[in-house]
Amino acid sequence: MICGETIFVETYYDGEMDAADRVAFEQHLKTCSECREELAHLRRISVGLSKLSIPALSDSAMARFHGAVKVAEERGVLRLAEWLTAAAAAVLAVGLLGLFKNEKTHASAPDAWEQAAIAYPTDHDPTVQPDVLQLTEWMHTDLSGGHKRERR
Repeated sequence: MICGETIFVETYYDGEMDAADRVAFEQHLKTCSECREELAHLRRISVGLSKLSIPALSDSAMARFHGAVKVAEERGVLRLAEWLTAAAAAVLAVGLLGLFKNEKTHASAPDAWEQAAIAYPTDHDPTVQPDVLQLTEWMHTDLSGGHKRERR
């Protein structure tokens, strides 16, 4: 029989359960041989590991380890930069595709200020609003190098 509570044995052994869960799990341990065996197995592993002597790493080994970590971090940053560059290129490509796919361009339908600027200074449309006319006069003065032509 497989017990669904064995996933909690490690949490119990590590002391990570709150008091109520710990009491409930201890009651479960009294009736479940599978969980008791798993707990005994964890205890044997801990005792075995505590008896091992772990040699200290040399300074050169630590330096290699730290160097490997730094290289891995740099690779991660470069990989992220590559992905972001690819995403930006895709967005640009889609935007350009949409721009060229659109048959109607700005040049085919000029706005009122563009029409007034083209007609400046001789053929003003009486329907053009004064603020649009003032804007076109400013554009003309700016584009002609500051030399304002007199209107006829």
